[in-house]
Amino acid sequence: MLALSNTGTRDLFRRLSTRAGIALVAIAVGCGGSGGDVTGPPGGGGGGATPVSTVSVSPTSATLLVGVTDSTTLGATAITATPKDASGNALTGRTIVWSSSATNVATVSSTGVVTAVGAGTATITATSETKAGNVSVTVTRPAVSTVTVTPATATLLVGVVDSTTLGVATLTAVAKDAAGNQLSGRAVAWTSGTPGVAIVSSAGAVKAVAPGASSITATVEGQTGSTPVTVTKPPVTQVNVVPQSSSVKVGASETLVVTLLDAQSHLLTGRLISTLNTTPAIVTVNGGQITGVAVGTGTVNYSSEGVTTVATIAVTP
Repeated sequence: MLALSNTGTRDLFRRLSTRAGIALVAIAVGCGGSGGDVTGPPGGGGGGATPVSTVSVSPTSATLLVGVTDSTTLGATAITATPKDASGNALTGRTIVWSSSATNVATVSSTGVVTAVGAGTATITATSETKAGNVSVTVTRPAVSTVTVTPATATLLVGVVDSTTLGVATLTAVAKDAAGNQLSGRAVAWTSGTPGVAIVSSAGAVKAVAPGASSITATVEGQTGSTPVTVTKPPVTQVNVVPQSSSVKVGASETLVVTLLDAQSHLLTGRLISTLNTTPAIVTVNGGQITGVAVGTGTVNYSSEGVTTVATIAVTP
């Protein structure tokens, strides 16, 4: 049996402790130690989503129109963006940011809807995780090819009381491009070929002036369209006197109302009405006012444009 002194025992314990410490350090180094997380996975962790490698856009180009009536169809388009990985596989759940290089030409919504603003070119970009796809957008403002004025003809009346309705008409000019698309936002210049017959406002409102014929023209960007306008002054076909038969006492007066009508019963204005008192010894006439002079039956003729109506007045004591 080996006997050790106290000093020998302490030396042996120190040597064993030192060797154990070296072994523990060696184990730690072999397990990826040196202050690292010995419980983490190889490579220092990770496990994130597959990165976006490319962004595919469809369509890759678009042509839009401005200044057309059907701007919903012809002035807008929807762009689709698809993020993909390095193998070309489509990725889902990725954020896409849309932008336009020229917002005065075309704008783009957060969902990829492009809307034409003005003529020119713009690049629409879809960006996802620093990768981008581009769409070339061309916006054109089609030129006016034809101008059509409606209604195709207009007949107006002068010399009627209801001239607000019968003596005016509102014309509309429709401009189209070479493809037949109706255009919008185009300035229209209106002119009358014979202002002495009919005049036209800047909004296309035509007003009769005198009997005759005229042509109203709408000009849009150098192209014209016209409509013929006929202005007539309907003749008198009926003279009405109210009351046509009346009775007054000697010295009393009564006022008769005379109106003129055309064949369509339009009330006429601005016509000369002549008065003929055939019994001046019985009644006197002052315009429409009749005054009894002596007992008897008086008659007064009212005429206009060859049409005559006789008013009868019985004068009593």
